[in-house]
Amino acid sequence: MGSLTDALRRREAAVREEAEEIRRGTPELRERLSRVEERLSRLEIAREEVAEILDETGADHAVAEGGGGAGPAAEAAPASSPFGAGSPIEVLTVPP
Repeated sequence: MGSLTDALRRREAAVREEAEEIRRGTPELRERLSRVEERLSRLEIAREEVAEILDETGADHAVAEGGGGAGPAAEAAPASSPFGAGSPIEVLTVPP
C-alpha cells in the first residue's frame, strides 16, 4: 500500500502546484484584461467621435450645397492621388 499512498501524494503535490500556478497567474490576467478593456474603450470612443464629426460635417456640407441630408460618404468625390486610381488613401476635407 505504500506505493499507492506515494502515488496519491505525488498527484496531490502536482495538483497543488498547478493550483498555485493558476493563483499566481490570476493578477496578471486581471491586469492584462484591464489594459485590453481600456484600449477597447478608447477605440469605441474614438469611433463614436469620428462618426459624430462626420455626421456634423455631412450636415454642414449638405446645407452649404443646398442638398439633402446624405452623409459625406455618399457625396465625397475621391481625391486625386499621386499613387494612381488604385490608392487606398482617401481624403475628406473638413470646413473650418
